[in-house]
Amino acid sequence: MALIVQKFGGTSVGSIERIRNVARRVAKWRGAGHDMVVVPSAMAGETNRLIALAKEIQPNPDPRELDVIASTGEQVTIGLLAMALLELGVKARSYSGWQVKILTNSAYNKARITSIEESAIRRDLAEGRVVVVAGYQGVDGEGNVTTLGRGGSDTSAVALAAALQADECQIFTDVDGVYTTDPRIVPEARRLRTISFEEMLEMAGAGSKVLQIRSVEFAGKYKVPTRVLSSLTDPAVPVEEEGRSGTLITFEEDPHMAMEKAVISGVAFNRDEAKITVHDVPDRPIADHLPQGPGSDLLRHLMQRSRAVLAKHPVNAARRQAGKRPATQIWLWGQGKAPQLKPFAQVYGKRGAILSAVDLVRGVGVLLGWTRIDVPGATGYLDTDYAAKGRYGVEALKSHDLVC
Repeated sequence: MALIVQKFGGTSVGSIERIRNVARRVAKWRGAGHDMVVVPSAMAGETNRLIALAKEIQPNPDPRELDVIASTGEQVTIGLLAMALLELGVKARSYSGWQVKILTNSAYNKARITSIEESAIRRDLAEGRVVVVAGYQGVDGEGNVTTLGRGGSDTSAVALAAALQADECQIFTDVDGVYTTDPRIVPEARRLRTISFEEMLEMAGAGSKVLQIRSVEFAGKYKVPTRVLSSLTDPAVPVEEEGRSGTLITFEEDPHMAMEKAVISGVAFNRDEAKITVHDVPDRPIADHLPQGPGSDLLRHLMQRSRAVLAKHPVNAARRQAGKRPATQIWLWGQGKAPQLKPFAQVYGKRGAILSAVDLVRGVGVLLGWTRIDVPGATGYLDTDYAAKGRYGVEALKSHDLVC
């Protein structure tokens, strides 16, 4: 029979009853004769709760200690799931990431897997046990606990499937597959029976939240057949039926993929983007703003070379994995012309003040001639002290017409 790796997300193990349902589903597959490795996430909301606790002690938590704390959510889940399987009469054993061990680099909070020692897992499988491995976590070369970043359990499951040469990696989530677009926005969206790794990677990079982008890259690199299917269906659904459900992510040359398939497989989008239209801007050549004078040729050459350097830089790789846009070019101003804006007060007759801690917004405010006000606790991120910004903003309105 087959070796199957099953991954269950936080919603799928969000309560004791759901953990029992997961155990029933796993037991069903084990009863059909398959070797089973299961990778659960922490219970829904648990990782956020643990991080919040850490921030109560230390507003900017030490990365190493934060990984020690955040990794405990999955350890609770693997123990509960192993116990639920044992209650069903299924032999099971749980392992944390460091017990397996899943070896990573030392980039705390966003570590990358370097190797997996699968001998203990294979020994348990040979003895008829279901092996339950904590997702999202690993251990570095010095024995420090590490975590793989948000959605890291997907990557853990695919990496284990690759190391064990599993027949399939099944990602159970709260949706029943990959759709042509978000069915919550477009009711007519259709579930895809199959999709290639390349197409899934494009969709994940463009905003689709079904799978973590790193897990798709991993599956494509090691050619791990990966299936996305729902954990909210009846656990008693026959194995044969469940094994054909959901969406299979596979290879272009796979016989499952039609030779003349649709050119467009799906449409993904990102809610966190805005469109800004800039108008009434004089049409001036950008060359006027490039470095001029002695040595400018070298600066321009470096600027052009920066595009190739940034394209392969680890910082941009990390930004892409986090779903962020990469930096594309480094601008060296040298003796070029600095941006010139007429003072806001001169154009509109109004005085402005800038409270924002976001560098870009602050820079624009300064160029407009607005008063820069530093607010203690304003970071430019979600942990900003908004109460302090409110107090400073009200005070600034006593002497300014606009506050940003």
